[in-house]
Formats: sequence, C-alpha cells, structure tokens
Amino acid sequence: MPLPDDEPAQFWVHQYKLVEGIDDPRFRVVAFFDDLGNDRALVQQIGRVLRNPAQDPKDMQAQVLARTVQVEETWTKYMAFDSEAEPASTAAAPDLVTSILKHHPETIYYDRRFRTLISRDDTTAWRGFTYPLTARIYRIERDTVLGDLAEAVEKEWDAADRTLFVRQAPDEFTVVLPYVSVRNSPYLRSMAFPEPRFGYTLMRRSGSHLFYLDTEGQVAEAVDVYLPETRQKLARLMAGNSRFTTVSLSNTDVGRRAIRARTLRAASIGDIAPDLTDHAYLCSTASGYPAGEPTVRRYVGMGRARIRDSASEEETFSNYRSWTDRIAKVLEDESTEPPAVFGRYAEPVDQPDDPQPRNILIDIDAEAFHREGDDGRHELLLGDYAGTVAADGSFTVQVGDDEVEAIIKWNEQRRRYDVESDSLKALGYQEKEGSQRELVTAINADQAFSIVPGTDHYIYSRSNFFRPQTPGQGAKWWLLDLLTGVPALDDLKTEKGKAIDGDGWQSSSVFALIDTLKDPSKKAKDDPLSRHFPEIDFLLCADMGTEVADFVACQPGRAAFIHAKAGSGSKRSASALQEVASQATKNLLYLQPLTQQTPPVDAWAAPWKSGHVKGTTNRLRLGTQTTSEAMWARIRRELVDPNCEREVWLVVGAALSLSTLKAESKKDKPSDELLQIHALLQTVWNAVSQCGARLRIFCSP
Repeated sequence: MPLPDDEPAQFWVHQYKLVEGIDDPRFRVVAFFDDLGNDRALVQQIGRVLRNPAQDPKDMQAQVLARTVQVEETWTKYMAFDSEAEPASTAAAPDLVTSILKHHPETIYYDRRFRTLISRDDTTAWRGFTYPLTARIYRIERDTVLGDLAEAVEKEWDAADRTLFVRQAPDEFTVVLPYVSVRNSPYLRSMAFPEPRFGYTLMRRSGSHLFYLDTEGQVAEAVDVYLPETRQKLARLMAGNSRFTTVSLSNTDVGRRAIRARTLRAASIGDIAPDLTDHAYLCSTASGYPAGEPTVRRYVGMGRARIRDSASEEETFSNYRSWTDRIAKVLEDESTEPPAVFGRYAEPVDQPDDPQPRNILIDIDAEAFHREGDDGRHELLLGDYAGTVAADGSFTVQVGDDEVEAIIKWNEQRRRYDVESDSLKALGYQEKEGSQRELVTAINADQAFSIVPGTDHYIYSRSNFFRPQTPGQGAKWWLLDLLTGVPALDDLKTEKGKAIDGDGWQSSSVFALIDTLKDPSKKAKDDPLSRHFPEIDFLLCADMGTEVADFVACQPGRAAFIHAKAGSGSKRSASALQEVASQATKNLLYLQPLTQQTPPVDAWAAPWKSGHVKGTTNRLRLGTQTTSEAMWARIRRELVDPNCEREVWLVVGAALSLSTLKAESKKDKPSDELLQIHALLQTVWNAVSQCGARLRIFCSP
C-alpha cells in the first residue's frame, strides 16, 4: 500500500479494510459498504479516522458512514464496554474463564455425586477426566518429541481463544492439554450469554503411531502435518469374521448425473448383494462388530483415519492407554488380512505417475456453512459439478451466481492436494457448528474434493488415490460365491422333458431334479438342493401362464421361488440366462412381505400340462391344500413372517458351468460374454437383495 505522503488521492478503497498500516490524522471519514463480519475489525477501522496524536481540540471529529444501522449499534456497544470499570475482566476469554471459575462454588452435588471445582493449576487433574475410546491415528517417527508438539498445539489453542490449564502428563508417552472454550449462545443475535465448555486435547504415542483426541473435534495444524494412517492398515481393525452393519460409500464417478454417495445399513453387509457399480465406489466409513469382540461396536473413518469404539468399560486413562496399545499392535501386524467386504469397492493405490489435476469436484456439505451479512445470514450455495483444472492449477468454483477463482496444487511433502483462493476466503463462509472453520481451511483439512489426475483410470478422494476395479476379474468376482455346482445338472439339456413319466417329469429334465425335493427316496446323487429344505411341507409347480416361479417350496421359516432353465450345453450362455433372470426379476413383487398384489392362482388347483410335453400331472407336489387360494395362503404365511428366510433359486442345467466361469474369470482380460453374464446375474442378485431375500444359483460343476 502506498504511503499517504506519496499519494495525492483523496478517496481510498481497500478490500482488506485498511485495518493495519494506517496512522495518519488526515483520514477523517470512513464509509462502510459491507459488513466486516468482526466487531473488533470494525472498531479498529473506525480507529483509523480517530487518530489525533496532537490532541488538537479543533480537530476532534470524524465522520462514519454506513448503509445499515449495524455499525452504529456495534460502536455504541463498544463504548459501553470501554466504559466499564474493569473492562479486562470481560474482554478476553482467559479473563472471562477466570471470572466464571471464581464465582463457581468449590463443591456441588450433581448427577448423584459430590464434585469439586477443577483447578487450572492442578497437574493431576487428568485423573478425573473421562476418556472415550476414540482417536485420529497418524504415522510418526518413534523419536517424535511430544513436548515440542504439545508446545506448538498450545500456541494454536491460545490464538484460538482457548483458555489453557496446566499441561498434564499421565505417562511418558502421553500429553493432555485441558482447556475451556467460550462461545456465545447460538440463539442470541445481538445479546450475550457466554457458555463456557471444558475440553482437552490428548496426544499419545504408541509405537510408530500418534493417537490424537480433541474433545471439540478440532485438529491442530501442528498435528495435521503428519500423514494419517493408510486405509490398507485401518482395514485390519475390522479383519477376520468381523460383522459390518453400516458402510458409507463415495462414488469415483464425478459426472453431473452420478450419485455422489450412499450409505448402506444391514444386519450384515457381507450377507447382502454387492451393487453392480460397487467396484466404482470407495468405502469412506465402516461400522460394525470386530472379530472376537461381539459387544464392541467400532467405527472406522477411512479418510481421516478416525476410530471410535463403544464399550461398557469405565472411561479411565488406564483403559484408554490399553486400548491405544491394542489398536497400534493390530495396525502394525503385517500378517492381518483386510476383510473381504472391502474387496467389493475401489482399491486404494499409490500415487500415480502424473498427479496433476485435470478435473475437480468440491465435495463438501454446503448446508454446514454460512456467512453473516448486513442483510442477514446467507447459506452456502456451491456448484455440484466437476470443473476443469487448467495446466497452472487454476479453476473456478460456482458460489451462488458468482464464479470464484481458485488454484489447486499437489503437495509432494504432505502427499495431498491444497486449494488456495483469497477470493473464496474473502466471502466469509464458515462452519455453523463446532470450531467454525473458514470454508477453504475446512476443504483442505478434510481433503473434501474428488480429483481426476493426469494418469488415466485413477481418482483422488478423501486423502487417497483409488483405481476402480474391473468387474469379473479373479477373486473379486463375488458372484462365484453364489454358484453351487451340482453334478446332476451337468448333462440336463431339457427343462421339462418330452413326456410325463409316471406322476412326474422325465429324469433327464431340470424339472425332475427340482421335483425330488418332495421325496427323499428319489433324490439325485450328490444333490445339494434338498439340504436347504430338510423339513419341507409344501412344493408347488406354478409353471405355465402368468407364473410367480416354476416351483415354490416352503417349510416353517423358509420359502423359495425356484426358476429353471436347461440351456444347450455351452457352459456359459448369456442368452440362456437372460430368460431365467428376467423371470426371476419380474416376479419379485410377490416376494415382498407387504405386497397387496395377488398372483394369478386360478390354474394351481388344475393339473399341469404343456403343449410340448405329453401327459399331465398334479401341480401340488407336496401339501394338503385343495384350492388355489389355500396354496397362496400357505406361501404368504411364510412370506409375511419377518424371520422367514426368503430365497430365489436359479436352477440352470447345461447353460452355466462353475469351473468354466472360474477359469475364465482368472484371465487378464475376461471375455465379453463373461462380463455380460456378470452384469446380468449381478443385476438379479442386487434386485433380490433389495427385497430382503437371498439368491442361490445351482449350475453345472
């Protein structure tokens, strides 16, 4: 900024409000065009036109102009504040906290206990704290000096108006920094009601890991320079037979019409079908019950390396110390394999050869931010599309009706991207709750964006690079787990045969194999179908006409819609599977417990017959019902039971071979037909799972 003595201008305009660097009595008029968002800054600005080093009585007036009355109200309140006999006692947060503590009783009875007031100087206060089992986990050198780190954090908290207590050291590997933060009630616009809140920051070193806990959820910049623990190692915390109940997923597709994210909840995520596009999603968070700890519910945040356990044990420091050491041991155990569930999603990979960003999507919860203006509070309206990044890293962000310039760069040292934008910062958006971080600061701290880098087939999101998997390759083809090889199906090339043999279908048909469910004495050799219905009491052939399935089987607590297909013997026929898959999908409506739709059941009491098969036979293969309505009522009795195992079976003859698919899936480039089969059956699996049912596929071995 030029010196006033060197500049003849009468009117000065500056976007940074001339808060610093002006001390000249010739400035006598100040005009406010926008809200400064900070009363202290406003008082400092007015102070620029009150400068009168000579105290000349003839030069004791300044003019302040504003478009709203807010400036006058603020100045009036400041003058009242300045006239207090002891203004320091209510000014800064430390003095306010001291005053509050001074007027608290030394002992109170609260929540069934007599309690003594905490002292700012008590070095053993940590003994009375509670320690929830939660932390962010960073990778550090084993010789990291906690004392130096604690000193840097204390400086940050002091600048953030946190009133620090004396530093605590429960052991040589742990530092606890107690503090009190003060906020005004969020329900007061212009009046004051200070709300003090006690908290602490804990840092504990265990091996090569730093466990960081701040009770207010704020991450110190001195700590954030360390790299968070990798997703691959965090996955070890849910290894083995852990049961996942919730996963949050983020899409690697940043297209305008793409789903940004989704959350799944189930009794066990491993028991539900993967979605056809799961390979293109990354797992952001996972919750469930770790193996060997059925009473502990664990949350793992993959992007921020955050872990939280809920346990019934007392929240003492001793338990917290033991917990961190156990977690560190698991993280460092190279023999621990990640859980299979994570294999459904995009794979975290190392940095690509070219991390230069080509496209960026700011992926932050806009509803969590706002700014205060003269005309009230403004919600953040952020463009939800992926913008193009120029060669120099510049791009634009759509904020409301404005396009704001920004720059993004790859930080090789911290192995992350950083966004810079003075224009976006100047808009004054900040978080509504918590530490009320400024928008750009929050974006960088949370790495809240998705980036398409220069190297193809990669995506960056939430602190990691990912490479979406190719569906249908090797062990990642989850459909193989659904397939059961049945030797009897290997040579069955006819669905119903050519004629009725006795009271059933020809033994060379798929229908005949399914029909053996009703009679244990006629079960085919090595037939695995019957073991799913050891107490079967109902088997109906619903084939022909508008059918719900070819067969329906029931026993107490289980019901299955069974669909049959023979094929011509190609062992991997997508066209043959299309028909049976379509039949299974279109009849899922009747599998829903709350459906009010009744299928066409009139023919169920009549004999089964087909124009391509000689002879007739009874449709009811097992059961005592005499009317079609009674048969449907028997089926519905199971379907409406919440504890019923509802299933859909695809019984496929010589159209599908388990061994053929396994061999084909292991190739570097699976055939187009295999990918078609994958897409077809995956769609059926997902649709069946959405109905709360299980899909089983029986095919040639």
